[in-house]
Amino acid sequence: MTRALVAGEQRMLREAIAAALGLEDGVKVVAQAASGQEAVSAARVCGPEVALISTRLPGAADGREPPCGDGIDTIHALRLAVPGCRSLVVFGGAPGPGQVRSALLAGAAGYVHTGLPFADLVAGVHAVAAGHAVGDPEVLRAARRIGRSPLSGRERQILRRVATGADTADIARELSLTVGTVRNHLSAAVRKLAARTSVDAVRIAADHDWLRDPG
Repeated sequence: MTRALVAGEQRMLREAIAAALGLEDGVKVVAQAASGQEAVSAARVCGPEVALISTRLPGAADGREPPCGDGIDTIHALRLAVPGCRSLVVFGGAPGPGQVRSALLAGAAGYVHTGLPFADLVAGVHAVAAGHAVGDPEVLRAARRIGRSPLSGRERQILRRVATGADTADIARELSLTVGTVRNHLSAAVRKLAARTSVDAVRIAADHDWLRDPG
């Protein structure tokens, strides 16, 4: 019997997944969690073998556990807190190699996404419990080929703000930089990513999950 924890930010979806898994032979849902801290706390008590973790899972600073910023951070925290628990990350849509790479580096054993049939989720739980990698083989291979981000911390900061629609003047004001300095950082990011424009640089960085600060 595989002991499973289900962690997700949307209560209705989380409870539906937990209820459906509970009807499957060989799976017992031992806990649910609505935040990173809840997931880590529950895992310490219940000792699940597999944790289904939504990438959108929020943290919750309750003072009892180290803060977990999102689902990827939670996977890392679970690996440290409960080494015997293997994580299956649940993306809201089909992920790119960069997103999968971040999950694998955090310690995920594989991934599924909400566009797949429920049977694939069940199969993923059993496969992860058996020690297998889960996910599209081509995406997993591409994820493992991705190198480290070439962007500096400041370039990541600026590209994240470009992604929200901020212009150079807004970014300069927010980061206490000159407009010229912001433009220089954008030019460097465009060059490093072999992009055509700053918007193209944001797209490339997002596809590789390079907008996230390294953990």
